[in-house]
Amino acid sequence: MKAHFNGPPTHPGVPRTLPSGVPAAVIDRLLLLCPCLFNQVDTTPTARAVVHFCELTLQVPITSANVHQAFLIQHPSAPGFNPGPLQECARGGTVMELLCSEVLASAGIPAMLTGGDRWPIWQMPGHVLMNEGRMQSLQALGDILIPCAPTNLVISVKSEAARERLLYSANSIEGVGFGFFKEAREFWTARGCRSTNGWDSRRSTCPTEPSTRSRRRYRRTPMNVIRST
Repeated sequence: MKAHFNGPPTHPGVPRTLPSGVPAAVIDRLLLLCPCLFNQVDTTPTARAVVHFCELTLQVPITSANVHQAFLIQHPSAPGFNPGPLQECARGGTVMELLCSEVLASAGIPAMLTGGDRWPIWQMPGHVLMNEGRMQSLQALGDILIPCAPTNLVISVKSEAARERLLYSANSIEGVGFGFFKEAREFWTARGCRSTNGWDSRRSTCPTEPSTRSRRRYRRTPMNVIRST
């Protein structure tokens, strides 16, 4: 293997020939353990590898202070990896979930590992990725679960393309939305208000327009169950 992969990731990446006779399962396991090899193996990178390349580019772990930078680094419209994978990742939603997971881990709430039975290995504090293992049966409730009292907290992760569906999946329990969006006004449309009809929802956004204008826009909406903070 050293004869084929004997150097660090480069920018731009240089594809290398895979060793002959090595089972595909071994290659997959190698890529799982060494995600930087997607810089040399010409195949679609995993979402975890993309997050790894974001950290390599930032040269520091992902936290709440730089997660937006990481989001921009991996954005398909103008990726800014240095170094980066040879191919684009097709699972943008999963990348967003893992970016959120890294932020939680940096705050002392790490992701729970998945055991051999595909259930999370319980630890506290910790969070559960609901789109992995046997937790996928509950993924309609949200994307990340933080066990806590008096009620569990679910994080609904959406990309900028999801727009007004930010809080939709957390409609039955306490939920928090996580995502990056281009314009604040997309949360103040009549359709956006109708999508949360009947909820006592609180949306916390960072609008690009002045807050006074946002408040005036809010007063013109047909519902008063949505409060802006």
